[in-house]
Amino acid sequence: MSEQETHKKKRKMASVVELRPETIARHRERELTSTIGMLVALGSWAMMFASLFFVYLGLRSQAIAWPPPGLTLPRLLPALNTVVIVASSLTLARSLGELRRGRRKPAVWLIAATFVLGSLFVALQIVLWRGMWLGGITPSTGTLGTVVYALTALHAVHVVAGLAVLAFLLLLSVRGEELGRRATTLKLCGMFWHFVDAVWVVMFVGMFIL
Repeated sequence: MSEQETHKKKRKMASVVELRPETIARHRERELTSTIGMLVALGSWAMMFASLFFVYLGLRSQAIAWPPPGLTLPRLLPALNTVVIVASSLTLARSLGELRRGRRKPAVWLIAATFVLGSLFVALQIVLWRGMWLGGITPSTGTLGTVVYALTALHAVHVVAGLAVLAFLLLLSVRGEELGRRATTLKLCGMFWHFVDAVWVVMFVGMFIL
């Protein structure tokens, strides 16, 4: 028997094992535990962002004028970035749906699209920071600069963390690993990514629109 045939036989036997009821039960138990863990983590991150945002609102309410005279926060670029990150959430949600239907190739392409959109978001954030810096808004420009840079930078770090997981999944697909085995990982990544998306929408409306 050739090496290729032996490999196929092992994969077939593994698939049979995966279909056993006790294996399915263990998989569902692990998925439930992982989901609960992610929800707890998201709750802690939500409280962190909420506390920082309430500090921002408190400082803003005490200011005589907001933004301070002579300083203007851009709106067009943050609005474009909002469209980009919302689109990335849609592609990631679709990729999980395709993976659960057993359509591996469309799922991989949608994960890649999410990675590209997420990377574009980070790139546009850098352009945004550069524009604000040239416009006179720096981290040392009073409360406005400190809070805006702190919140957007912290958010960007979370986006980069999500990109790292997406890159890991894409690397596995390039190596030929069956992504169906990573459906739980993709689901957890999706929960995290949608959370980061929602945080940005709140930040965009609260800091750049209102």
